[in-house]
Amino acid sequence: MVEPVKILPQEPPKQITARHVAHHLGEHLTGFLAANNMSGWVAKEDYVLRDDRLSDQILLVSQSTGLSVDRFRRIAKKLKKLGQAHGADLTLTGAKYMLAHALGYSSPQMAMQCRTVDEFIENIWPKGAAMSLVSLSDAVDGPHVNPELLALLKDRIHFNQKRDATVTITASADPKAGKKMRLERRERQRRMDREGSRPRS
Repeated sequence: MVEPVKILPQEPPKQITARHVAHHLGEHLTGFLAANNMSGWVAKEDYVLRDDRLSDQILLVSQSTGLSVDRFRRIAKKLKKLGQAHGADLTLTGAKYMLAHALGYSSPQMAMQCRTVDEFIENIWPKGAAMSLVSLSDAVDGPHVNPELLALLKDRIHFNQKRDATVTITASADPKAGKKMRLERRERQRRMDREGSRPRS
């Protein structure tokens, strides 16, 4: 004879439901990653930018206000050495192109043409980077075009062309005066580098 088994009342099993409504796909993706991330989020402080990583150096340059011409050349040499140390066939020209792109210019030649009066290559990404990666005359189409930035860069190009022509003529006519001008320019760049490396209060 079969005896009946008494089963005590129990709570129904919990159903898996969404905690909140995802208004767009990004929230849904974040929620999915959070639910499946058993080890927890990595703190931002855990990643430290290092001098021996090529990508970290490019990131630091892209986050800066810009570089002096002298510092631009020194960092390009450093990037070339870093690339070759890690097995990459990186030339000095390639390193200069990487730096120019990190500052928002199409080429190192364009970056040099757009330098400021005090020999500083400004980072133009925060200003909208309205110039094309092909040429200055071809502005990027769309809402991000910044005509003020284009006008400013064209003015700098005209100024630098006149100044470079004057320096070339002076140096060919009087080598001592040309040498003095080059030394003064180099000293100005070094002074800017020293001021730029100081901690800002």
